[in-house]
Amino acid sequence: MKTSFLDSIKIIFASLVIGCALSQPASAALCKVSSASMSDFTQYPLFEKANLPPVSMLLLSIDHQLFNKAYTDYTNLDGDPEIETTYDNAVDYSGYFGSNICYSYVAGQFESTVAAVDKKCVGQWSGNFLNWVTMTRLDVLRWVLYGGNRITDTLAATVLERAHIPQDGHSYVKIFSGSANAAVSDVTPFATTVSFCNTTPSAGPSSTTADPPMIQVAPGAWPQWTLIERYQCDYGRGGPPAAGSSNYIVRVKVCGTVREDFCARYDNGGAPVFKPVGLLQEYGQGANP
Repeated sequence: MKTSFLDSIKIIFASLVIGCALSQPASAALCKVSSASMSDFTQYPLFEKANLPPVSMLLLSIDHQLFNKAYTDYTNLDGDPEIETTYDNAVDYSGYFGSNICYSYVAGQFESTVAAVDKKCVGQWSGNFLNWVTMTRLDVLRWVLYGGNRITDTLAATVLERAHIPQDGHSYVKIFSGSANAAVSDVTPFATTVSFCNTTPSAGPSSTTADPPMIQVAPGAWPQWTLIERYQCDYGRGGPPAAGSSNYIVRVKVCGTVREDFCARYDNGGAPVFKPVGLLQEYGQGANP
């Protein structure tokens, strides 16, 4: 006669009950059932008795929208009834540049020079403005988590680099003609309306390019500079002529003499070294120095 799996379970359970009932007093105690307390359970994983700090794993979506501009022209960042449709000097824009620092462009990268006055830098680049015009969502995420994407990381220098922006529909242009609280000359080296096109120009596939991220700057308003897919931010293709325009690599040397507020001090044999940090360093080093 065949026995089903359920019948087998019933037979085993019945055998246990009968065995406990007929057992001698010495072994009958093993069959007694009693309630358990919290002291009967371990508070740490099996085979591990050392106290360990809690850890978390961050699984971030690699979404193409992370490469969009961080600060759009239809966002209310200061909580007033008005939407910011252009740069607003009253807003502190986060990113790789210090909002209260002035920058100059030297040998293919931006470098801090002096402290800004009300985030304004006459004849120079305002760090607050550079954050508004260059940062992508991915850059802000990297900045928050670990201080930014380091392209150079030595004891002598730290250089952050903006995210790669392919010319396939992700490049974007921003136009600045001045605002109610900042003239063009207050936050840039220019005097009149300027267009800023953010991209990573490359002759080959964007997935394998080693070309640096760029911001291409042209006098005047060129809102159609990014309308032609694959040729976004190209000169002469819906955009300005190359003559009179300028190209800047979006890299910034940070934590120098005039330091950004996200730089932390580290001791290197008694000599201080400053590095950009984010939440991971701030909380991780506190738990595991």
